[in-house]
Amino acid sequence: MKKHLFFLVILLFLNGCDAKKDNIDTHKAACETGNISSCNYVAESYERGDNGLKVSYEMAEQYFLKACNMQDAFGCVRVANIYYFGFLGDDNRLASEPYYTKALEYYTKACAKKDMKSCGIVGDIYSDGRGIPKNEFSALSFFEAACDGGEFGYCYRTGSYYIDGKGTSKNITKGLEYWNKACAGAETGYACYEIGKAHYTGEIIPKNMVKAKDFFKKGCERSKFNGCEELKRLDAFGDHLHLVADAEFFIHSFYDINYKIYGDREHVCESKAHNELFLVRCYPKGSNYIGNVFVVEINNTTINGYELKATNEIAFNSLGGLIKRYKKDIPVSELIKIF
Repeated sequence: MKKHLFFLVILLFLNGCDAKKDNIDTHKAACETGNISSCNYVAESYERGDNGLKVSYEMAEQYFLKACNMQDAFGCVRVANIYYFGFLGDDNRLASEPYYTKALEYYTKACAKKDMKSCGIVGDIYSDGRGIPKNEFSALSFFEAACDGGEFGYCYRTGSYYIDGKGTSKNITKGLEYWNKACAGAETGYACYEIGKAHYTGEIIPKNMVKAKDFFKKGCERSKFNGCEELKRLDAFGDHLHLVADAEFFIHSFYDINYKIYGDREHVCESKAHNELFLVRCYPKGSNYIGNVFVVEINNTTINGYELKATNEIAFNSLGGLIKRYKKDIPVSELIKIF
């Protein structure tokens, strides 16, 4: 009985192989007569090693090319992917740089056939100079085409080019239009965060804390990395956030440079608002030690707009002589509660 079952399994396997062979032969013949979907089917079968075929990127390339030459955007994209990611050669080694030129050629063809993601990739290649000379003007034109075609992730790149004057003259208004488009349509929320930052800093547009908070919130809702921390800090520090951030950066930089000299471990810094004071705490990473806490006093008469005063100990007096023991010391027991 077992013997008969074994031969039945073998027979079914062979029949299955024959069916797959007949199936792939049918698609090959259909491709030769102009059937685009059959060309892509055969190409994908070679790419995956399906339907009785062994993996061969060279054969996949040939059949994707047939589809592409029949004005099929999908075929153009897939052959471009083979060149771009280096899947060419039986040993599957990464391709050398000249393949980027061929990838660019076929992504450009796909873009012309209204594959908007390919337009963005062409922009990436021109922007990064991958295997070709950088061309910021061309990069911008393809980023813009991708964005206008609904690839909202490229709207942020387009806006940044206009704001920075890359590939074109600076145009803040147009740049913000594209950032707003990205904020409305993209998934990451990074453009929302950048618009919020622009409203907060007032460097490229007038300050507007209400709008800054609104865009930080939008960015935060899309991603925990894009605006959540700024939203918390804006709630805590309000208009003084940039001064507190500057003070924090100054102290943290000092620790980064000097912690080895003092035989200490790497430090981290954080800020808190407390009874109309702004406190910056720096402490050894991974330690429960309260570390050094500094009071940031906002003072518009100073060069930086703030003054730093030590609150719990006199350590690091060498900060340019600026740090003195704070006259209204906050007890360590209270600091532990705050932080």
